[in-house]
Amino acid sequence: MPAGFNGDSSFYNDLQTPPGAPPGWLFPPVWAFNNATTLWSSLRIANLPSGTPGRTTVLVLEGLDWALFASFSALYFGLRSPVLGATVTVASLGVTAASVVVTAGLDRRAAWR
Repeated sequence: MPAGFNGDSSFYNDLQTPPGAPPGWLFPPVWAFNNATTLWSSLRIANLPSGTPGRTTVLVLEGLDWALFASFSALYFGLRSPVLGATVTVASLGVTAASVVVTAGLDRRAAWR
């Protein structure tokens, strides 16, 4: 059930998935793995000395990405707005790409999360 669920499942149940989309049961374990590796990467960066150039930038980008991630369900499912959902998705892609680039300069292993 989506985090933004407001008691009315009609919007969620009426969504059309594109051909070739992965089955719904696959999303929870994939997102759990993705979130765990992102946290592992962030922990590696957070444990660098506080004066390390780029460390704060990565942590701010990761915080922003988590905020975008947390807002998706409320915007897409709660407000029933595919436009806002797509906006958050594109913004998250940009923030993640920037985070990976800066992280790679600090810890290549963490960048491969």
